[in-house]
Amino acid sequence: MPVFLPSAAGGPGGFLRRPKLPGPPAASPPKAAAPPRGTTVTTTTKPVSTAAGGTQPAPAASASPRVRTPTREQREAALARSKGPDGVERCTHCDTPLERQAGKPNSAEIDHRKPFVKGGQTTDSNLDAACRTCNRSKGPKELGAEWTPPNKR
Repeated sequence: MPVFLPSAAGGPGGFLRRPKLPGPPAASPPKAAAPPRGTTVTTTTKPVSTAAGGTQPAPAASASPRVRTPTREQREAALARSKGPDGVERCTHCDTPLERQAGKPNSAEIDHRKPFVKGGQTTDSNLDAACRTCNRSKGPKELGAEWTPPNKR
C-alpha cells in the first residue's frame, strides 16, 4: 500500500512505495488426516526394548477400534432391560423413572458399568440405563467400591 509523505515533513513529496518482498510465502506442509470418529489413537515416544537387549524405535501410532458411544440398538436394549414390572424405564442405580427428553435430572442416559476410560467396552453386557443425576455424579467411577448412588448414601 503506497504511503503519502508531504514535502513539509522533510520528504520528497508524493507517494512512496514499500519495497517488494522477494516472493510469495512458502506453502505450509499438508496436515495429517484425522482418524475416524470414535477411534482412540495411542502414540509412544519412548524406544521399545527388544529381547536381545537392544532398542528399536517405537511404533508411530495405532488406531484402536474402541467406540465410546453406544449404537441406537444398544441404547434401546439397555432401556428395555431397565423396565420394571410396571413397564416404566427406571434408573438402574436409584430406581427413578426415566424420561426420554434430554437435559432433565431424570432424563435417560446410557452408563458404562466398567468405565470406558478404565478399559470398559461398549457392549450390551457393560451398558446400563441411568438417570442423568446418577450418570453425571458417577463419572469414571465403578459402582460399589468407588461410587454409591446419591439416594443410598
